[in-house]
Amino acid sequence: MVLSWHRILHASRGSSWLNPAKQKLLHQKELESCDELDGVADGIISNVEGCRKVFAVAALRCKDGVDTGDSCLSDPQINGLMTAAIPLEFAFPLAFGVTGVGPYPVFAGGDVQGIVYGPNDNGLATVYNILADGVIRYFIQQDESSKPDEFNYLAWQRRIQQISTLYDATNPDLDTFKGHGGKLIIVQGTTDMLVAPAMTTAYFNQVSARYGSQTKDFVRYYVEPGFGHGGGAFNLQWDSLSTLGRSRPICEYPAWPKYSGAGDVNRAASFKCVVE
Repeated sequence: MVLSWHRILHASRGSSWLNPAKQKLLHQKELESCDELDGVADGIISNVEGCRKVFAVAALRCKDGVDTGDSCLSDPQINGLMTAAIPLEFAFPLAFGVTGVGPYPVFAGGDVQGIVYGPNDNGLATVYNILADGVIRYFIQQDESSKPDEFNYLAWQRRIQQISTLYDATNPDLDTFKGHGGKLIIVQGTTDMLVAPAMTTAYFNQVSARYGSQTKDFVRYYVEPGFGHGGGAFNLQWDSLSTLGRSRPICEYPAWPKYSGAGDVNRAASFKCVVE
């Protein structure tokens, strides 16, 4: 993930930076296009695949692509967003068959504030920079005095491949875990801008390909609309001792929660898990 964060970070600085007003504009337009695709306007985009088909960031383009204010996006700003929306394909493979990272849900309600965009256009006060800086300095280059701004991952192929073998949680071989009776629940938020939903889905698909019909015996995968990286419009939690004030059914992938057309929109009973 770090290599993709580094790439997105550098594509989102300077003239590509989105100030808070432009971030709000993007999110509002995403909701206008996609919120009701699940049957109810509740500030949560549940039908992510449907959203990809109807939302077009080009509709927000300023005249001639030149920044004219907070009511539109310039060409550099749109290009910066597209860097997150298009997967990074590596020039060399990582461990366990990983050949790229992304896309990120930047056009499906992705949580960009403080993660992609900081309070100014230098990108330093962002989660991407804080996390990537340390990994590049200490894990990859192993040099405290190195300059992550100048980092080119192509020059560090051997070390990156070594690290991916040691640390990547992408090995679909769960034989030992399964043999000991382990049960695994994987939960992924649709608005997570740190762990790309596509990557978690790809991993689950690898596990499913390995274990076939046995997969459900010990692995379940749930994708939660509106949930980010520990927060978001729908801050997912489960508690057996109390009732959540706002609830949704947790739908096993590839299903997603669709409003049934009647009932309290804040109650899980008013939704059903569908695959469309």
